[in-house]
Amino acid sequence: MGEKLTNREIGLRLKQCRAAKGYTLQQVAELVGVDRSTIQRYETGGIVVIKRPVVESICTCLGVNPKWVLGESAVKAVQKDAHFADDVLALTRRLSEIPEMRRAKLMENLNGIVDLYVENLEDTQK
Repeated sequence: MGEKLTNREIGLRLKQCRAAKGYTLQQVAELVGVDRSTIQRYETGGIVVIKRPVVESICTCLGVNPKWVLGESAVKAVQKDAHFADDVLALTRRLSEIPEMRRAKLMENLNGIVDLYVENLEDTQK
């Protein structure tokens, strides 16, 4: 393929894929580990220098081929195992509905529960 896309065209592809998945800017930002405004700037073409790792992370969470988004491939879809499990995405969407201060405490508690589970799992495998 090899067509050179503008930052705006890349952004439109990202935005269309996000909308098709039904994710908010905030949800994608949390999955990728960047600010909401960063995702918004990528989608509007406001990022001057496109960072491939960021695009790849966004594409992973959206289940789309980063090479397609960047205009380097005609293949839009990625393999099924290349994106987050549906249950993880559903939980992320639910967590993003909780106000940030309360979410921090909840995450602390959830991390403690996961740590206990992992420790217990390791003990049973010995």
